[in-house]
Amino acid sequence: MNDKKSQTYTALNWVFIRIPLVIIVLIFYLMILNMHNSTELSGHNIENIILIKRLLYSPGLLAYQDTQTGRVYPGIIDIEKFDTKIIESVLLNKNNRIAANLELKNIKTGEIKRIYINEERASAWDDYITFDEFDSSFQKRHVRISQNNQFYPGTLKIKVYVRNG
Repeated sequence: MNDKKSQTYTALNWVFIRIPLVIIVLIFYLMILNMHNSTELSGHNIENIILIKRLLYSPGLLAYQDTQTGRVYPGIIDIEKFDTKIIESVLLNKNNRIAANLELKNIKTGEIKRIYINEERASAWDDYITFDEFDSSFQKRHVRISQNNQFYPGTLKIKVYVRNG
């Protein structure tokens, strides 16, 4: 008992609304499924971040530790600990896949102090960071510098290189 207008409306409704809507939903579903499957986890960037956090927060490395209370202040860099030998003795082992450049600038005096972790490799790998064989991370932080029981404003630039594999 359907008339021709009703049949035309139903056909047009299917052709122009329902079928394209189903196709669009399927396309979005496949895109989301493809994004989920193509997610790749790279552990090297995580390794870089952990190394930077370890440099900044460990009491045996750069962080200032109050001698009376033993409390560690991660935002304060102890200038006496800002030494290549101290850091390399804690961080480096036989598997030297890491290297780093650290630059500490005293904003008040303008003095810049640079140290390296694995200096030979840091200078060599600096040219190769665009290749897939190397990962690098860079952070610039505003810190306080502890020097002779006085605190000065400063910036700390850390560039970490990790060789893949």
